[in-house]
Amino acid sequence: MRENGGGTVLVWRLGVRLPRDDHPEACRCFTSHRQQIDCEHKIATNWHTGFSVQERAYSRRSAVRATEEHRSDWVAQREMETVVSRTALLIVDVQNDFCSGGALAVPEGEDVVPVINRLVELARQRDWPVIASRDDHPAESRHFADYGGTWPVHCVTGTEGAQFHPELDVEGVTEILKGTGPDDDGYSPFRGQIAGSGRDLESHLRENDVDTLLVTGLATDYCVRASVLDALANGHQVYLVEDAIRAVDVQPGDGQRAIDEMTKAGAQTITSDQARGL
Repeated sequence: MRENGGGTVLVWRLGVRLPRDDHPEACRCFTSHRQQIDCEHKIATNWHTGFSVQERAYSRRSAVRATEEHRSDWVAQREMETVVSRTALLIVDVQNDFCSGGALAVPEGEDVVPVINRLVELARQRDWPVIASRDDHPAESRHFADYGGTWPVHCVTGTEGAQFHPELDVEGVTEILKGTGPDDDGYSPFRGQIAGSGRDLESHLRENDVDTLLVTGLATDYCVRASVLDALANGHQVYLVEDAIRAVDVQPGDGQRAIDEMTKAGAQTITSDQARGL
């Protein structure tokens, strides 16, 4: 506080001094460190003549109105500065063991490769992040029937079956490894880790301002299903690209039932051609 002119005391607090006329005005301040408004309203007092109760009340009301206007302007500005969201392409488990001749081949699994490659090219044109997951199981895993699980041995670390399909375009993609522990089924890439860094997929998406996912890959009724449901649970908008997925169909109709479950949970189904309109 300091005296100014005819004895009117003005107040600052890390803020902006308001212009004043014959009546004292409020000091406004805005602290942006945590994007919060921190305002103090202090009414100046004339030490020579004093103000009436009515004048002081008027000044207080002026201070409140000034602060409310300041807050409204700030909120409007922040709404205009909202970060532009991004789309990312997620490729789930297009690996040799899930394609023809593999240890756990998905019927027509390799047919998704050219469709996904066209989406990868689209993603590069649009500057969308591309993420590709791989099962990377240890040789002894409870995921396998030999150790109490459901599936034949597949996608074991270091084997050819664990590699991406040779025609899949994965140049420059972010790779997610999943199912890496002996007790880990590894259905969802959201439960895996980025290769070489150990970081999780959700953190990667948030750092890249991604809120929308195009989901593709194998198999519709297991790892694709788990990926979509986890993405929705994390608040992402999800488009399931129907011509870029295939189902195991252990029981006839499993794939369609999985699609019905995903759409009921909030996913939208589109074709790869429709993806170009996003």
